[in-house]
Amino acid sequence: MVLGLVGACLGVRRDDLVGQASLAQDFGVATRTDAEGVLLVDYHTAQAPDGPRISAFRRRTGRLPATRREELRCTVDAKGNPAALETQLSQRQYRCDSAFAIALWLRREPAAWSLERVAEALASPTFIPFAGRRSAALALPFQPLLLDAEDPVAALRVARFSLDDLILGLLKPKWQGGGTKRTFRWEGDWKGLVPDRTETRRDQVVSRSRWQFIQRDEHVLVERVEAEATDVVEPA
Repeated sequence: MVLGLVGACLGVRRDDLVGQASLAQDFGVATRTDAEGVLLVDYHTAQAPDGPRISAFRRRTGRLPATRREELRCTVDAKGNPAALETQLSQRQYRCDSAFAIALWLRREPAAWSLERVAEALASPTFIPFAGRRSAALALPFQPLLLDAEDPVAALRVARFSLDDLILGLLKPKWQGGGTKRTFRWEGDWKGLVPDRTETRRDQVVSRSRWQFIQRDEHVLVERVEAEATDVVEPA
């Protein structure tokens, strides 16, 4: 999702296979979870033609329906009579009242985009960024910083933003009790970084067009910190 947000800000389209591959290969990602938030469940119903009708359309035209209107036309039988639609049920989950800091670094040189270019794109996105679905808009704008650090976790430990006080105020009910925990997640091996555990995720993009992903290791470290306002480091 992080690389998808970066791609949207840079103007990388979903069908830009070269651009999508560059995002997956050029950037490493680490995160700092300040507040996990709460899980919201959204119940969806949708009607669409069944699989055989979609397959028949694809055989006839050589492609899938490009619009909702074309999709609904698949429900018309050979005599022009409307056929039954198939009802699909789904539950989608969202995070509410959560806060994250994210670190990106270049894994190879030359890269398609510099970190400076990414920072510019985050401050002035090409496409509207959203978390997974268009209905899941981000509550606050990005605030990119350019930092020098020995590793991504070190960068996340020292990163301070002018929105921190606002976020702390919004999430104060969840941070009461004298402190809170921060969870760091990163990929790759870094000298001096010892995780609490390592998890395996299948989200490394191989082919965006075919929805193919491979596994990667993600290291996890949990630290307890005091929930206090800190000095602000303005963006570089």
